[in-house]
Amino acid sequence: MLIGNDIPIYVVDPGRVKKRNIGRQAFYEGDIGKFKAQVAAERCSRLFHRKIAYCVQPFDGELIKESMDEGGEYRDRHFVANALMIGCVDNPWARRSIDDAVSYQNWYLDAGNSFQLGQVLLGNVSAPTAMQRAFHKSTNVVEGLPMPSLQLPQLLTQGQEVVVEDCAEAVDRGEQSPVINQAMAMLVANTVYRIINGTLDYMGAYINLETGSLRYVPAEPSIVARMLNLKEEDLFAEEEQVQERIAIRV
Repeated sequence: MLIGNDIPIYVVDPGRVKKRNIGRQAFYEGDIGKFKAQVAAERCSRLFHRKIAYCVQPFDGELIKESMDEGGEYRDRHFVANALMIGCVDNPWARRSIDDAVSYQNWYLDAGNSFQLGQVLLGNVSAPTAMQRAFHKSTNVVEGLPMPSLQLPQLLTQGQEVVVEDCAEAVDRGEQSPVINQAMAMLVANTVYRIINGTLDYMGAYINLETGSLRYVPAEPSIVARMLNLKEEDLFAEEEQVQERIAIRV
């Protein structure tokens, strides 16, 4: 997906590579002690011959609004108007900080998992009333979908007692299957691929490795209306052109 486009990429992770990450994640012995964000950005930059910015501080929406200038740092690159944020975090505080940073002109893809279960959820609307006129019948395009925190409210509340340091630690503790991360990565990659190509037609996907099942939640007005207790007819826009903001085809 990085080949043949100039989509700016910004990697954010304050964590460092530890010995337990080796073998379970894409790190090597020589990476131990380095920041994960730096290692990932530099490796992908070399592989795909492009600039990839990174931040080794905890996620801060105000900080990320500064976009990439000629020196490789982010300075005013329309983060608010044109961004897809992909969150792979494991606690409600991190999700809440990302949730607060998303505007109607961003999309947020949240990925999370437990032992053998996982989900990816896509949205950009924090208030149910903002879903009005989001669907366009004539073009089969939707400009707004409920934020992951609206689709699955427990994302902002569950797990507050225990914060897992990283996925490798969770595997050591028996809290995660050793293959759930790979399954989730593929699900996220496929979702992003379909967003970029304009073929995404779902707002949520749930995977269960124990049963071998994958269930999609279609991005349909009837489902959104039931989820948010809205009238379905209020979700349709008049037959005007789609505004200049990121939209997905459903």
